[in-house]
Amino acid sequence: MPTLPLLTTLLLLALPPLHQTTIELEVGVLVSFDFPGFGEWPPYQRNITSTAVSYVQREVFNSGDVTLSVKYLDDECDSKPGIIAVVKELDSVDSDRVDGFIGPGCSEVCKNTAYIVSKEGFDIPMISYACTLDSLSNKDEYSTFARTVSSVGANGGPMVTIVQHMGWERIGIIYRNINLYEEAAAELKRTLEKAFKNVTNDKMPDGFKVVCYKVWYFEDSADDAEKVSTAREILNECKDEVRVFMILAYDSDVISFLKTAQAEPNFPFKKSAFISLEVTTATVKNDTQPYTRGLLSLSQKNPNNTMFQDLTDNVRAITGNPNIVLDVYSATLYDALLTYAMAAKKIKDEYYSENGSQELAVREANVKALIKNGTRMAKVISELDQFEGASGEVKFDANADRMTSLEVFQAQVIDGTIHMVPIFETDSSGTLNLVQGATFQWNDGSSDTPEACGDDRELCTEPDIERTILLVTLPIGVTLLVIVSVLIVFLLWRNKVQRLQDRCLWKIRSCDVEFKDAAAQSGRFRSVDRSMSRMSTTSDATLNHGIVAYYKNNPVFLKYLNTDIKYFTVTDEIILEFKQVRELTHQNLNPYIGSCVEVPDNFFLASVYFRKGSLQDVLSDSNLKLDDMFKMSFIFDICKGMQAIHNSPIKFHGRLKSCNCVIDSHWVLKITDYGLRKFLSSYSLVDPLKSEDGKFFDLLWMAPEHLRQRETIPERMIGSQKGDIYSFAIIVSEIMSKNTPYGEVNCSAKEIVMKVQEGYSPPFRPDVPLECSDGLAELIKMCWDEQTFSRPDFPKILAFLQVLHPQKQRSITDRMIKMMEQYTDNLEELVAERSEQLAIEKEKADNLLCRMLPKPIAEKLKQGEPVAPQAYDEVTIYFSDIVGFTDLSSQSTPFQVVDLLNDLYSLFDGIVERHDVYKVETIGDAYMVVSGLPVRNGNRHVAEIANMSLDFLNSVNKFKVRHKPDLKLSLRIGMHTGPVCAGVVGLKMPRYCLFGDTVNTASRMESNGLPLKIHMSDDAYNALSKIGGYELESRGEISIKGKGLMTTYFLKGKEAVEESQLLTSLPVPQPADSSVSPSIVRSRSSSSRKSATRTKSKKKSGGPAETVIAIDGTAVFTNKSAEDNDRSDSDQRNNGHNNGFLPSVNA
Repeated sequence: MPTLPLLTTLLLLALPPLHQTTIELEVGVLVSFDFPGFGEWPPYQRNITSTAVSYVQREVFNSGDVTLSVKYLDDECDSKPGIIAVVKELDSVDSDRVDGFIGPGCSEVCKNTAYIVSKEGFDIPMISYACTLDSLSNKDEYSTFARTVSSVGANGGPMVTIVQHMGWERIGIIYRNINLYEEAAAELKRTLEKAFKNVTNDKMPDGFKVVCYKVWYFEDSADDAEKVSTAREILNECKDEVRVFMILAYDSDVISFLKTAQAEPNFPFKKSAFISLEVTTATVKNDTQPYTRGLLSLSQKNPNNTMFQDLTDNVRAITGNPNIVLDVYSATLYDALLTYAMAAKKIKDEYYSENGSQELAVREANVKALIKNGTRMAKVISELDQFEGASGEVKFDANADRMTSLEVFQAQVIDGTIHMVPIFETDSSGTLNLVQGATFQWNDGSSDTPEACGDDRELCTEPDIERTILLVTLPIGVTLLVIVSVLIVFLLWRNKVQRLQDRCLWKIRSCDVEFKDAAAQSGRFRSVDRSMSRMSTTSDATLNHGIVAYYKNNPVFLKYLNTDIKYFTVTDEIILEFKQVRELTHQNLNPYIGSCVEVPDNFFLASVYFRKGSLQDVLSDSNLKLDDMFKMSFIFDICKGMQAIHNSPIKFHGRLKSCNCVIDSHWVLKITDYGLRKFLSSYSLVDPLKSEDGKFFDLLWMAPEHLRQRETIPERMIGSQKGDIYSFAIIVSEIMSKNTPYGEVNCSAKEIVMKVQEGYSPPFRPDVPLECSDGLAELIKMCWDEQTFSRPDFPKILAFLQVLHPQKQRSITDRMIKMMEQYTDNLEELVAERSEQLAIEKEKADNLLCRMLPKPIAEKLKQGEPVAPQAYDEVTIYFSDIVGFTDLSSQSTPFQVVDLLNDLYSLFDGIVERHDVYKVETIGDAYMVVSGLPVRNGNRHVAEIANMSLDFLNSVNKFKVRHKPDLKLSLRIGMHTGPVCAGVVGLKMPRYCLFGDTVNTASRMESNGLPLKIHMSDDAYNALSKIGGYELESRGEISIKGKGLMTTYFLKGKEAVEESQLLTSLPVPQPADSSVSPSIVRSRSSSSRKSATRTKSKKKSGGPAETVIAIDGTAVFTNKSAEDNDRSDSDQRNNGHNNGFLPSVNA
């Protein structure tokens, strides 16, 4: 026996440290408990996961400080249930939420669930064991997603190897209309075409093509006949294009397609080859030999290692079934749990080593949070070293996708039995290699590889092409020779005529130019004069810039040229320049009319004249207010016009400034004075009076690099596209500030030009106008940058402006017209909408009036006719109230009482609609109905009220109070037959009221009645007895207040009436629309508070009879003694009115 100290030591060693705690991890495993056609999928899922968890606890979390458990979630292999299962977990409180997801296994579920868990606020890791969708590799959308299988797009590389090995120069791709296969088909096509781009060799003399790229479309619910029909259509379309097909569909659909191809008489099945994905021995069976032999199948590499064998043995042992065969997805499910555990352990170990000084509980909480961070987990998984899993060697790429591990099998018949024989396999580097000793067996049983173009290449070579060339080329060649000869002669003739026209079309005769008056001759632009005078008061410039005249009755603007020359020579360069400017047409360019070259007296250029003048004139007009819309429209117009110039043979403007931008009558800006550089450099514009400062003022828009070229290059030849960008920036600053360039600088034009030309640092430029937005100010600075390469071109400027001002891209006129059209359309829609609303409101008003008054009375009131009071010899009046309403009101909130009365009265109103009665009013829990008025109905009034009363009793037995569903309401009903007088009372809110002692007697029948009884007077009894068919019971003589002793009766039901005539099963209506009914109830209650008044006065016993008046449509009674009180229930009802509903006022 060991000694005591030794026992104590052993016990202490066996106990865990007191400070040690455990990180508890739980993952949700998304599987299908009952997938149609498969049952549980993956098979034996619980056995596999329990084996994986045991292995993880034993080999990965062997320190005992981490535990892993699983929760099974049924995704039904369908998107909607899968989303529900995941969202239900994510909606759990944080302590109950799983720490990650394993799965799903179905591609239909993957995409949506992976997107949900990756969103901010969740960020939960998800490791799938079977999803192969390519799009899931996008970490911008699916940042927390990883998988232990390769993506379907990874099949592209192996397919390239297969095509190369077989020497197929074309292939057809047929895919199902499912997202998974659509992505796979697109990726496969892209990979093949990229791999074989510009590749030609002996096996591929014409290069490689993907032909017959077809979608095999049918719904999941389609029957076999529809599948076969669509498959046959595809086969018949493709049979003359290719003999090799890649079929992307479920394995059962692939087998169906092959069967159709083999049975199709016009399709060369035995000379064709078929390739598919994931078709295994589970589908390829002996009875499918005739059409599956020769099929190539790309599949995940079959596991064949010790870990997979141990997994299989363990599942067999657990289930007691030694014949169980697990597939590759059983192994990838196992590896998904193993991957999660290894990544979690790596995160824990790294954090513990870096934060050893933290308290253990803090470290464990932080580690669990890091493991639960899906984005971090996915990154750690992508960085895991290669490890041995149940499915073989596992290695992940940068997207946390498992790197390719594929095998290619071929269905071959060996000794009469079909087998899936491995043909290609991937090595450890992921390269696909031919299995040593592998042989092929195709559809016809031979090892000869089918040709993609057919045995005789008939699908890739045009038949009888040489013969066709011989028969067709010669006559075509002769015909073409004749046509070309004629065409050459024609072109030479047209060119000669064109040259003659080009020499003349641009010329203007002076006799065609007319000056209608002296004012027209003096109608010159003085933009620069005004601008200079504002900038420098010492300038003496008086610019004669041009003259307005008429050419063929159209106003034109003339610019005179140098008259010192004696001869004008038309050169080819000048003809070309005029041809270019005449052919350049754009809505933002002012076209040249031509030129008069009758030297020396009439030598000028003519362009279209616009009365609004130049942009400089518009900006200098202080009376003209330009808003941002106009300013931005001008800027857009300049950009568009300059873009047209830059894209034309003219290449650049060179003289862009605000006085060279004119405004037409529609406020569209047009650029002028462009092109003709050679012409104008030889024959300069006349400007004899321009001072030196005026000449420098013209240079304020010129770029600094061009200012430095003036001494070496003629001024009219200076220019560039980047120089135009600089000039554009100066004009934009003018437009936004409505000031001349450098208008804020107190310097002469010459001083400014010299400062710009010197190229100071920072460069000398105008101040950016304060009216510019930040974006526009930045654009101006970029455009007048000293470095030309920093200036953007006009397409980029336009794009930038369209972002800044997306609504200012159209011209001002277009925008105004558009606004007017929108206003007109909106006005028409508004009128139609208001008319419809008016009709709806009129209908509502009519309906409301018909609810307040009888329809015949309402129709007379609407037509403006007077409604005279009428006497009715005999009607029957109904009163009822709720027994115990006061107690019920005291136990309920006001809103609950309103809802109760609304529900009950909605039920009663529905019954009233089925009888020839008129509802008079409701006061609190009291309900008043009359029959026999305003439309007389003979003696049927008493029967209508009797039938309605029975229906009320029957329905109230089934009525449930919303806030007290166990409470049964008791109704007390009274009815009396007699004469009344009825009429409309009041001008404001007119009401239809009843007058007479019959109203009071009916009320006494109710107040002296019994719960769930229909109490009636002797008059009502006699009237009802005459009709017959009712079960009546005498109550005897009772004392009625104000009436003395009266013989009364109870109506118990109908006699000898078929059940179909009784309303024995009335539905209890749902609470009415709160937007209508409650408001009606409350408005009635409100009006009743103000008007319903019972007036009492003292009288002696046997005093005068009671009289009845009506206020707001409610029958009330006067001349009652103060001592003559109602029965207790009636008193309770009146007390209930005082509880905030219908107050009773004693006068």
